[in-house]
Amino acid sequence: FEAANGGGIWTEQCITDSLLGVFQTNDNFLGTVDVFYTYRTSLGCQSAERLRITLSEIIDVSAQRDVAACVTDSTTRLLVTPDFGNWSAINNTNPIEENTGIVAINDAGSYEYVYSLFPGTSCQSTDTVRLEVINMSEMTNAGDNFAICDDARGEITLQGATPLGGQWSGDGVTNAIRGTIDTRTFTEQQNVIYYEAESAVVRGCMGIDSIVITVDTVPVAAFNILDS
Repeated sequence: FEAANGGGIWTEQCITDSLLGVFQTNDNFLGTVDVFYTYRTSLGCQSAERLRITLSEIIDVSAQRDVAACVTDSTTRLLVTPDFGNWSAINNTNPIEENTGIVAINDAGSYEYVYSLFPGTSCQSTDTVRLEVINMSEMTNAGDNFAICDDARGEITLQGATPLGGQWSGDGVTNAIRGTIDTRTFTEQQNVIYYEAESAVVRGCMGIDSIVITVDTVPVAAFNILDS
């Protein structure tokens, strides 16, 4: 150890050199040790300070593995054992509370967080958690808009929506799961049909997209008969 005011004496157990402040224990010693430093000035004034040292084994940190959350959530909490260390974020826009592990969700993407126990000491132990923030609105695709002729109305089945397993809604939908639509019920020229899907990773994380089905009127031929 090194004191601010040199020339004092280090005392108590585990001090093997009282002048240099050499501290040494056997390999099996665990616990708390109080070490004292006594300093006397040239005028005879004396002061003493106590330094408390805790010796422990390196504790392995076990954080949860890859985690997913929905971008519509305001926060999510990262879990770890033991839970008396500190969290930090690695270059991302979703900050984390140092002591609680609560992440404020602002943006979708993949982010990393580091949990440290006894940082800056020889007992330091760390673990890393990757958080995937999902934006289902960006991942949900109902397909392309299309048009039908007014005289070709009937029942059609929409295909190509992703991800699979979503449900359709809107005017004319007769089977929400299969995407079956009876276009004969359309009352407008442009009809909006919605497709909503849930994340396979985060329950309750929903995304929605839509397509527009346009009903084109059948052109009527107009002509004049010219006198010969």
